[in-house]
Amino acid sequence: MTLEEYQQQLAQDVMAKAEAQGMLQAEAFFDVVTELLVDCGELSEAHYAQHLQTGVQIDGYGGLPNDEDGTMKLILVDYDAHSEQMPTLTTTDARSVLKRGENFLQKALTPSYVSALEESTEVYRLARLVNDQWKNILKIRFILITNKVLSARFDPSGISLGTARQDTPLLLSVWDLRRLAEVASQSMEREPLTVDFREMGYDVSALPANVAGSDFPSYLAVLPGMALADIYDKYGTRLLEQNVRVFLQARGKVNRGIQDTILDEPEMFFAYNNGLTATVESLETEPSAEGLRLTLLRNLQIVNGGQTAASIHRMSEYSRKRWDPKWRPDLSRVYVQVKISIVPPAHATDIVPKISRFANSQNKVSDADFFSNHPFHVTIEQFADRLFAPPKQDSLTSTKWFYERMRGQYQNSRSKLFGAQLREYDTKVPRFQVITKTDLAKFLMPWEGKPEIAQLGAAKCFMEFAAMIEARWDADPSFCNEAYFRASVAKAILFRRVERIVSDQSWYEGGGNRAPIVIHTLGKLAADLKRLGRAFSFERVWREQKLSDLTESVLIALTTVVKDCILNPPKEGQLPTEWAKQQACTKRVSDIPFDYPEPFLDETLSLDEYQGDLRDARTDQRLTQSVRAEIFVIQQGQLFWESVRDWAESRGHINQKDKGILNAAINGTPTERQADYIWKLWQRLQAAGCPIEPPEQATSEEASAWQ
Repeated sequence: MTLEEYQQQLAQDVMAKAEAQGMLQAEAFFDVVTELLVDCGELSEAHYAQHLQTGVQIDGYGGLPNDEDGTMKLILVDYDAHSEQMPTLTTTDARSVLKRGENFLQKALTPSYVSALEESTEVYRLARLVNDQWKNILKIRFILITNKVLSARFDPSGISLGTARQDTPLLLSVWDLRRLAEVASQSMEREPLTVDFREMGYDVSALPANVAGSDFPSYLAVLPGMALADIYDKYGTRLLEQNVRVFLQARGKVNRGIQDTILDEPEMFFAYNNGLTATVESLETEPSAEGLRLTLLRNLQIVNGGQTAASIHRMSEYSRKRWDPKWRPDLSRVYVQVKISIVPPAHATDIVPKISRFANSQNKVSDADFFSNHPFHVTIEQFADRLFAPPKQDSLTSTKWFYERMRGQYQNSRSKLFGAQLREYDTKVPRFQVITKTDLAKFLMPWEGKPEIAQLGAAKCFMEFAAMIEARWDADPSFCNEAYFRASVAKAILFRRVERIVSDQSWYEGGGNRAPIVIHTLGKLAADLKRLGRAFSFERVWREQKLSDLTESVLIALTTVVKDCILNPPKEGQLPTEWAKQQACTKRVSDIPFDYPEPFLDETLSLDEYQGDLRDARTDQRLTQSVRAEIFVIQQGQLFWESVRDWAESRGHINQKDKGILNAAINGTPTERQADYIWKLWQRLQAAGCPIEPPEQATSEEASAWQ
């Protein structure tokens, strides 16, 4: 994708979001870009909180410091909505925006300024957050996002960065159009990270750890603790392979065992800790007295040991505010073992997730954390590809919904088309009918009775969703059927329509609090209907591809009621976005009295009707799964199943029963029950690392979605 093409795509995304949700383009730009920054690890979450005065600017923030490695991330926007050319961001421009951001921070730390702000505004709550969280803030990072391109003469040294109260350092990250395009590009899943140990002043010993001629050479290295802290301080969670990053953002705090070892026995850290597993695109070495010395790592990615890296960083000198000087951590005596594999870019998409998966197989990072390729996602993707949505009112054209289980899939599918073909594709699969896997988690969790989970942010919500789906899939995968897909699309339509409803209300001042109001409105609707013995008719929404007028009127009234609860947290100064993450908020919203009109209830289903529909859909799906599994097992042929049996037997992965049933596929035609058993056994052997590829690869991928 060229820079010009990305500029057009970004402009289209911003305009589409602004139109669909009734927001200004600057806010839509904030949402579109911060979603990308969350995905690449620059942020764990993002909240819009625009405040503009003479000499003062703030546009949002990136969550609580405790969730961002002690960093308070303040977001500044420089958005040009009018230029059709490619505007540039000069050093002077960036310095001016940053100065306004620094002025906001200075004023936010001034009690008289904060007390003069309107208490109902997001900027007041943000200023209170900065003050209340100051003891946890180790540094302030301003993140400047812009649709401009850095000037060729842009000079970072021309932007002076000082410190805030108590010598807290100020940092700046600039995400211009070119940098955003690189990260958004399908050909680059993550921004390249280069580590130059010579420049950093560290001596890192290494040993080759592979047989000659290996396609993926490996090294064992000994990394000084301070070197790891320096690297993590520069790049943060962008160092981590995406699935590990999601896990760490959702679960990660300083590990107590790591903390105690560093404080009490730092010289034993190498012996006690499992170390890191990492991949690089390439590396450079030089001879040393001990053997080899690592000098440069290109595109470093930690695939196991993310919590070790984060914990060491949080106990480093960057955390000086956190520790009593009498027991300051001594990282100079800490060393970490690192296993490094060289994975060329052409193989990265396939090999890196596998290394990550197997490296994490012995700890708490479960299959749910490696969820993009889970059969659930593949199934949803196939339903989206196969099923046409009914034509909307006043239209004769059926459309499709696009399920993006991996970032960039939609844009990649468009990039192969031109002219009339591209226009036809955009008509059939419009941009506003794209659902990402993190979208799906957010859309569905309120209907699972967990709106507070949907409010946690993309990474944490997705982790909870993944664990729930994995348990449900293991119990009975037939829940994921065509009816489930249609209901999921209906929930997406509901969610996005409620977003627009909130934006259109006279009481909505814009920015910041729409998400918790939307999420808890839908959570309350789901809970109230369940109490009333009713169920929402998702099939009706699917058939009409919109909400009925009666449903819209109910939701308008319901959002107004929920809004009052969300915007008035019980604790003074508490952010509504944080209050909405608590079960107490879910309960309070659920307990609000609300009278649903009888005509609306007549549009819903009885629980008996709803449960009957679910049973019918599951039965149909089980029949389909059984037939297709049998086809898959038979199509692979005798030689394939012999190879699988021999590999599994040589490693002790199968018992006599497994061998007997596999022999049924080798010697003849297995029964329906045997085919089901063989398919589940094949899934288990794949998870155990079976390297044998089915001769019918397309059939294998399809079958993986059926079970």
